[in-house]
Amino acid sequence: LEARVRQRTEELVKSEQRYHNALDNMMEGIQIIGFDWRYLYVNDALVAQSTLSREDLLGRTMMERYPGIEHTPLFEVMQRCMADRVSEVMENEFTFPNGTKSQFQLSIQPMVDGLFILSTDITERKRAEHELLAQRERLEHQNKELEQFAYIASHDLQEPLRMVSSYVQLLQRRYSDRLDADANEFIAFAVDGAARMKQLINDLLLYSRLDRPLESTEVRMDQVLAETLHDLSAAIQEVGAVVTHAPLPVVRAARSEMAQLVQNLVGNAIKFHKPGEPPVVHVDAQDSGDTWTFRVTDNGIGMEEHYADRVFIPFKRLHTRVRFSGTGIGLAVAKKTVERHGGQIWFRSKIGHGTTFHFTIPKQPPTHENDRDTAGGGQPR
Repeated sequence: LEARVRQRTEELVKSEQRYHNALDNMMEGIQIIGFDWRYLYVNDALVAQSTLSREDLLGRTMMERYPGIEHTPLFEVMQRCMADRVSEVMENEFTFPNGTKSQFQLSIQPMVDGLFILSTDITERKRAEHELLAQRERLEHQNKELEQFAYIASHDLQEPLRMVSSYVQLLQRRYSDRLDADANEFIAFAVDGAARMKQLINDLLLYSRLDRPLESTEVRMDQVLAETLHDLSAAIQEVGAVVTHAPLPVVRAARSEMAQLVQNLVGNAIKFHKPGEPPVVHVDAQDSGDTWTFRVTDNGIGMEEHYADRVFIPFKRLHTRVRFSGTGIGLAVAKKTVERHGGQIWFRSKIGHGTTFHFTIPKQPPTHENDRDTAGGGQPR
């Protein structure tokens, strides 16, 4: 019997040693607190977190090691867990006797001997979160300043630009018959440059305004398309375009931005048509579960799909202004509009065989328009 007792005791000692070794090798701090608030066990990680030695902790009460802890919200939680035998998970900022502060995530569990407390040092994580939040606030402030700057700049630039354009046109009207061909050509260049500059300023202002908070409402996309076709009626008649559409859904979005989005995509489909062939454009949408997927398909000149990123960059153009007018801002506005609504935009195309632009609009709009990463473009993920 004594031999069996000795064998069993040895087994228990080895089991306890393995248990302690496992706890000591954990990254999280572990402490076992008795009913009298004395430290019964601490692992190596807890010793490192506490800045005290194991000898300074074991057998001592929490109040002896950390005077005043009994008056803290943390102690109130531990008292409740001890008395009611309930578990609690909480975050706590702890001030050590030397004045240093650290933040921990604590899991407090009742056990036979008292309390089992698992502590994870989240000081660096909290510092990173704070820095990230501060950086986000700085970026939001900078975005507001940039938006204000773009508005002021566009407004203030238009006045001298209007004056230059007016006087150059006056010069053209009054003295064109007295000037030679070269002078008239130079004046025409100046007038055209002023007009393009004005359009660039207006497009820049439009693009900057897309940083404002979303004001979502119920938007009937078939009605938006009808208004777009009315606005584009002159361009449609000029090239004999045929625009058809399937039934379109109601989405939750900013109505003015949806109108601009549809006008940009349909307008592009009409503009980039094959020479001598009337444009044929079709707009439809399908239910994709959590989103509506819209398509704008044309029979135009098409483009290489490796331009997927370039076409969505502001003022990037694939064609010269001589061949196709515009500033190159339309698709950039479309991309920014779709992404701030929580969707994605991409296209499928082949040279000479038309293009289909796809964009998605979530049925449930995002809470904050800046919550999504809008750094990329092109293909859906």
